Amino acid sequence: MDKSRSIANRIPVQIWVILILLNIGLILSVLNSEILKSSGNPVQASQITSTPTISPSPTNSSTSIPKPIEQKIVGNPDRSYLGENLYFFSSNPTGKYQIYVFAPGILPITKLFDDDFEKIQPSVNPENNKIAYSARKNGYWDLYIYDLSNNSEIRITDTPEYEGNPTWSPDGLFIAYESYKNGNLDIFIKSLEEMDLAPIQLTNSIEADYSPAWSPSGREIAFVSTQSGEDEIWIALLDNVENRFTNISKSPSKSDQHPAWSTDGSYLIWSSDVNGYPLLQKYDLSSQTMNLHQFSEGSFPIWNEDQIYYIQLGANSNYLTSRNSKNNSVDLASTRIPGQVNGFSLLKLSSIHDQMISELSNSFEKQLSQESFSSQNLANENKITLQQLSEIEAPYPYLLNVVSDPFTKLRKRVSEEVGWDFLNSLEKAYTPITDPTNPGNDQDWIFTGRAFEFNPLTLYAGLGIIVREERDGLIFWRVYLKTRYQDGSQGLPMTQLPWQLDTRFSNDAATYETGGNRISLPDGYWVDFTSIALSLGWERQPALTNWKTYYSNARFNQFVFTNGLDWITAMNEIYPIEALRSPTLLPSATITPSITPTTRYFRSVTPTISPTETLVPTRRPTWTQSP
Repeated sequence: MDKSRSIANRIPVQIWVILILLNIGLILSVLNSEILKSSGNPVQASQITSTPTISPSPTNSSTSIPKPIEQKIVGNPDRSYLGENLYFFSSNPTGKYQIYVFAPGILPITKLFDDDFEKIQPSVNPENNKIAYSARKNGYWDLYIYDLSNNSEIRITDTPEYEGNPTWSPDGLFIAYESYKNGNLDIFIKSLEEMDLAPIQLTNSIEADYSPAWSPSGREIAFVSTQSGEDEIWIALLDNVENRFTNISKSPSKSDQHPAWSTDGSYLIWSSDVNGYPLLQKYDLSSQTMNLHQFSEGSFPIWNEDQIYYIQLGANSNYLTSRNSKNNSVDLASTRIPGQVNGFSLLKLSSIHDQMISELSNSFEKQLSQESFSSQNLANENKITLQQLSEIEAPYPYLLNVVSDPFTKLRKRVSEEVGWDFLNSLEKAYTPITDPTNPGNDQDWIFTGRAFEFNPLTLYAGLGIIVREERDGLIFWRVYLKTRYQDGSQGLPMTQLPWQLDTRFSNDAATYETGGNRISLPDGYWVDFTSIALSLGWERQPALTNWKTYYSNARFNQFVFTNGLDWITAMNEIYPIEALRSPTLLPSATITPSITPTTRYFRSVTPTISPTETLVPTRRPTWTQSP
């Protein structure tokens, strides 16, 4: 007690005064808060006698939903966007093709329309105030024009046949487009001033003519045609009656697609490939020699002034970029486009588009607020196990429980698009690690429970086809399925020449060395199965290096739901690490060879002891002599 008093006497009086004042202030603040709670009146600024410490309110992690991340929209109606570009593209990040818009630094990738009708192949008019596209609103693909200034829409065509790939005349009074009539793709021209007039048929060959591109002069239309047996670039001279069509690419070993004109009309550019890898080719119309030049890698080119905008096609993703047409410098950094692209166009922004940018910015905020930002990690919440697939024919009809739901969604979505159950029969689903794998395929995803292989009999039956594509030095395949109803209500006409793997088994040595060859365009309507699978997270796999001689290693029918995992990590989900380690063979002791002595004349040869034969009883029956 005396010791504590002595310590208290050592504390200065000033310290005691400060402590007493702090205690009085604390008591007053507590009494003030209790009075306010009992009265229920709001706090006024004059009533605050002390500055309380603000503590964060507790958060219940089990019941709270994360709020959407606020993204700053640069779009401002008071700003002039002169010289900027607004990009339009059709893609399917949700499984259905929609038109999206994007302007770097101005507008994020935003869905243009609020409805869910499928829309493809946008095309901006020369005045930069309207957009033409193909949409399936009444169950069939028809052409529409949307006025960006007043948000009005008109229908251009109304037929059960497919119409698409619109291109504007330079004066904006006509539209050329492709249409699938009488079982063949042809190009038609439609007047926008006299809508009641029937369209003019420009091409009328027995082969497919499609993908028109109107020249800046208005007197030519470039398009793709298979008249020569290959898909090549042709030009139609609108002023000519005789000799109207000219083949300018003349590349029988290449597949040419998506022609586009330079701003002054002196060049054509298109996507060309030999084995499925798209390369942009520039064609100089004014030159008599050496008029074809390789420009870059990509597809869907657009030539605007000195810039060439295009889409880089990856194995499972697409990117938007541009290069300068004169020095080939990159001017627009690669921007990832969600989904698979089916149409690309751009609009030059000016002050008349300020209100449109403001409306699109508001639309983006609305779309952002409607998205669900809550996520579930099934791998953490549920134990990963193999789950049996219902109504599936396969040697082992199992997939991981975290993969079975994405597979069911894919199966349902494809069935809706093609009109028949494509994935009810699988060549493989999950396969035990004890089963043998194909030669050269040491890391086969089929062992992980995250992959499946569809039945290749679909191709043999004519209900499916594949298109060869080369991406990043590897061979990939795009799978198309024939729709059940061939009235134009399902799928699209084919515009890519398929690849036939079976021709390797013919007597032709050339097709054996190349692993098959391309065949002519098939009739009817088809659905891009690969595009749907990619939109739902199922990635295709590249062919192995020995695919040309080993059919199964083409892997055209294998799709994997990786969810960002590599093969080793995916295997560790269901197998212990010990099961994946191959035993290291211990080297056996090297036997030192003994020197065999050479027989000399003064040495006798050591006789070799012949082994004594052991009598082995015969297994044949002993015949008893008949009496």
